[in-house]
Amino acid sequence: MAQTGAPFGPKWRWLRLAALRAPLRPSLRWLALAVALGAGVGAGQVPLSLWWLALPALVALLALAGRAASRAAAGWWGFAAGFGYALITLYWIVDPFFVEPEVYGWMAPFALAFMAAGMGLFWALGFAVGHGLGAGPPGRSFGLALGLAATDLLRSY
Repeated sequence: MAQTGAPFGPKWRWLRLAALRAPLRPSLRWLALAVALGAGVGAGQVPLSLWWLALPALVALLALAGRAASRAAAGWWGFAAGFGYALITLYWIVDPFFVEPEVYGWMAPFALAFMAAGMGLFWALGFAVGHGLGAGPPGRSFGLALGLAATDLLRSY
């Protein structure tokens, strides 16, 4: 096999997507903050109903993600925040696995993590698209809010 510069060969070219490269991805500290802010936004949903926490968390999330250097970085912010949001709001998804916990209980954490990651992809799309809708951090933050609303509408159908 000819050397192509990638460790996996030409048929694994999709692994070299530009958005997944470390220089375009925010640091893990920023992504952890985005997960925490997403969880804060999710805390405004029932049963916690902490709206007074959710609103500042959403404002902080949009303000920080609006400063992202590229669409790819904004998409990473959106994925991490959407993951944290879904972890908090999809708590009920594990209940059916505990009907017979000795048989199905081991699947519960995987179901929650994969569902949260799937929902995080919608937020990533919204943030990546919204990043290009405005100029400067305030305009981009507004664009992120529009992108998030649009992908939430898309997710609803």
